[in-house]
Amino acid sequence: MAAALADLKEEWHHFRDDKPGERFRNHRVRMKRKSKKHAAVAIGLGVLLVVGGVVFLFIPGPGIPLIVFGVGLIGSHNQKLADALDRAEPKARERARDAKRWWTALPRPRKGLLIAASAAAVTLGLVATGAVVTTYIL
Repeated sequence: MAAALADLKEEWHHFRDDKPGERFRNHRVRMKRKSKKHAAVAIGLGVLLVVGGVVFLFIPGPGIPLIVFGVGLIGSHNQKLADALDRAEPKARERARDAKRWWTALPRPRKGLLIAASAAAVTLGLVATGAVVTTYIL
């Protein structure tokens, strides 16, 4: 178990240190050295994460992160998916930097208003979802 965790930690460091736009391809090449059992477990876990993420899109939970990690696991054993992830990553990072710049430039009162409006929308959504669930249960 300790050796598996050490391997996982080492692979994470390689993955983290790879250049964006190349890391999924490089990770896939490193995973080719693993056994078929390892590949089957990784793909199976990836599929479970994607399915769980889709479920969590419709109920409160971390749907999008689960889907992203699941697709990443599947991509570690699929060349086309790894290539697609490598093409998407730099664009996603740029969009995240743009969003951070936009948020940082907003005045505090506007940030507060956006946070309050988001909290209200989430609360209303949860209340509405709870009402629908209650109606079907009764």
